[in-house]
Amino acid sequence: MEQPDALAVCPHCQCPHEATRWFCSECGHGVGDYNNLNPYLYLFSLGEVLREGTSGRVRKSWLTVTGFIFLSLIEYLVFAPISWFLLFRNLSRQTTEPSLTDKPPVLTSR
Repeated sequence: MEQPDALAVCPHCQCPHEATRWFCSECGHGVGDYNNLNPYLYLFSLGEVLREGTSGRVRKSWLTVTGFIFLSLIEYLVFAPISWFLLFRNLSRQTTEPSLTDKPPVLTSR
């Protein structure tokens, strides 16, 4: 990782990318070294985080849910209840769907 010839990889899809890129060419996630410090690119990183909370798989804990609630309140203020509705709908959907670690049943033929 500290070697000069090491390749940078996307933290989302693990595809290699150039160190001068701002976004992954495969999945579109932000990969630049200073994306979160650039005021314009920061919005894309923030959007990825909130999109994962409302439509992706997130670890369900009190800290994660509280963080999403405060972040949406700070960013959206008036529209925060919409984000909260989508977040809790996503969390309730995760409890009804099978987990990614659950193994499918083995079918045997007679």
